[in-house]
Amino acid sequence: QSNRKPNLQKTVNREYGAMSFRDYYAIDVLDQVQEYIYDNFGERPEDYRVVSLGIDPAAALYHGFYCLDGYSNNYSLEYKHRFREIIAPELAKSEYLEDNFDHWGNRCYLFNSITGNYMRLQKGNTLVYEGLEFDMEALRELGCEYLFSGAEIGDADRMGMELVGYFETEDSYWGIWVYRL
Repeated sequence: QSNRKPNLQKTVNREYGAMSFRDYYAIDVLDQVQEYIYDNFGERPEDYRVVSLGIDPAAALYHGFYCLDGYSNNYSLEYKHRFREIIAPELAKSEYLEDNFDHWGNRCYLFNSITGNYMRLQKGNTLVYEGLEFDMEALRELGCEYLFSGAEIGDADRMGMELVGYFETEDSYWGIWVYRL
């Protein structure tokens, strides 16, 4: 057993660069999202599919959402190809992202030309996604009904999405914009 004390600075001070468990998994914030979707649409998390943009999909998975994206060592090549259809127009804008998706099997994320593969957009950021070119029909074919975003999508209507709401708590790391496809 080690006599070293844990570096609590790393687990509680966001300026240090590390996120706490509570921050990373959006405790309370995604509970609000679940409740709102159930109260307004009568759907439980196991009844619909979601993807995340600018937020690690692990947070949604932790809360019991059925995630179409994520970091996994075990999903089929067929699924990877189907997911690639969704992000293909964005991958075409960046050789780095295209190489990263095509040659690293674990990452099944909404890579994009604006934030790349960055998954930690903290609430209060001023980013507004605009001009994303995801294949929304391919996303719908996978059964996706909701997109959770760490930033506002300024032209969501062009993409065939409707803003459901914005969710945060006073001390949450994430502010989550929820869109319905």
